[in-house]
Amino acid sequence: MRLDFSAMLRAVLPPFIVWTAAVLFVTFAGRQPGVVCATPVAWLMACWVGMTCVARSRSDAKSALLTEAALAGGVFGLLQGALFLFVAPYMGEVKPEAVAEAIKRYGIDLERGSPYFA
Repeated sequence: MRLDFSAMLRAVLPPFIVWTAAVLFVTFAGRQPGVVCATPVAWLMACWVGMTCVARSRSDAKSALLTEAALAGGVFGLLQGALFLFVAPYMGEVKPEAVAEAIKRYGIDLERGSPYFA
């Protein structure tokens, strides 16, 4: 089974560029860094990634299409996480106990999401 990495890259980059531009604009021009936490929008963009990846793929096997879409979605999620880490310091003062809670929740999310991409 050969994977079409070109299709995965072409599926991930446009939505990530759009999301990054929107987040950076609203964060710095609108002074609302919390927009990076708009999870439902991120989920919809992940659907965009998966459908685009399958549509652009040149793979013949259906299992390859599913694998490519899953990998593209995983990469998209990691990029969104990196964007969140970049924008989070601009969100203002955060209480230490809130940081610990966020780390715990992020760990739970990672633990629950990892089996789907394995």
